[in-house]
Amino acid sequence: MIIFASEKYLRLQLSLCARFSCLTFKWNEATKKVVNIPKNSSMKLKVDLSKAINLVYAIFQFAIILGNKYSTPEKIEAFLFFSIYAIGVALRFGYVGLTPGQMLNSLDILEQKYRKIYGSKMHPNFPKDFLIMWLQPACYLNCLAIPVVIALLLYNRPWQPPFFGSFLFSLYPNQENRTLYACSLYNVSRFLILLLEYVIFSQTVLSASFHIIYVVVAGICSISKYTGALSYRPGPRENGISEYRILHVATNYVNDCIKHTLFPACIVEPPLLQMLGTFACIKLRNEIDWPLFGLFPLIVCISFILTVMPLLAAGNVFVTTCQVLERWRSHVGEENGYWRRIVKSMRPLRIYFGGNFVDASTPLVVQDFCMRQIASLLMYSNSHRM
Repeated sequence: MIIFASEKYLRLQLSLCARFSCLTFKWNEATKKVVNIPKNSSMKLKVDLSKAINLVYAIFQFAIILGNKYSTPEKIEAFLFFSIYAIGVALRFGYVGLTPGQMLNSLDILEQKYRKIYGSKMHPNFPKDFLIMWLQPACYLNCLAIPVVIALLLYNRPWQPPFFGSFLFSLYPNQENRTLYACSLYNVSRFLILLLEYVIFSQTVLSASFHIIYVVVAGICSISKYTGALSYRPGPRENGISEYRILHVATNYVNDCIKHTLFPACIVEPPLLQMLGTFACIKLRNEIDWPLFGLFPLIVCISFILTVMPLLAAGNVFVTTCQVLERWRSHVGEENGYWRRIVKSMRPLRIYFGGNFVDASTPLVVQDFCMRQIASLLMYSNSHRM
């Protein structure tokens, strides 16, 4: 497999996703490829059912937030958790056109070709590439640990909005004056709700982390790695143009998979989590109880990484190919018009989100927007009683 989606962790991630019926594709041991599960299989039915439950539950959470008069800290808490479910829904229903499996398999074929051409230039670079590769084991461990942490949190705080228990347990009478039967029913209901929350949150985290780490980040960072290797070509004559065109096709494959929903969701939702989480850490640190408050710095850190990393890699694709084409144009400036026309007709590679593309300044623009909104929230909270 490709550098940024190693076979070991990709197989582990897909195996874990299969246990929770999260994804419509799986790992094929015979071909060492990502393949779609059969359309008429029971697994496909389970995945479709889990996607529908995920969507209905996210809508239910949004209705709970709108329909209750929570305090400001409770609203921030509820909206942060709802945003995690919302990004999971967006990513699960996200890809249009080329599937993630087709994209990964196509990049695998291209990377094998580039390894033969560029040799050591395709080896991981320290520390940048190793930091990206480190996300894979970190992602797998988080997918195991975070749902358990959420289940423990809900065990201690069964009324935590916007989860299902905040609605259901409000219908129960107070703990006093309960019969033994009522107490038993309460405990059984609490256990079943914890199990349901664990399964739904696991499905959300597993599917979202796969699409973010193994599709969006791996796809964009792979194109960035290939353009970096291509930049070592001295000029367009030594098969450079044909290799550039092949890379252009691979970039179109990645764009076709991520530009419609996956990449836009990664640009919108993580900055939103970053803004709300930072505001809560600064302004509401004395109003949110532990251990819930401990999740907020973790959410901010993860959101910052997921916001900056794909944008930096996508911006690097555009900048590097601009430099390559500029060097090629100067290289063929004194040669015949045929090569000049060919090089002049070539365009830099772009990673798209919707109808726009990422350039060198996009990461700074996004972070500047986040900082301004955080400052605005803090100023507003100081001028109004929260």
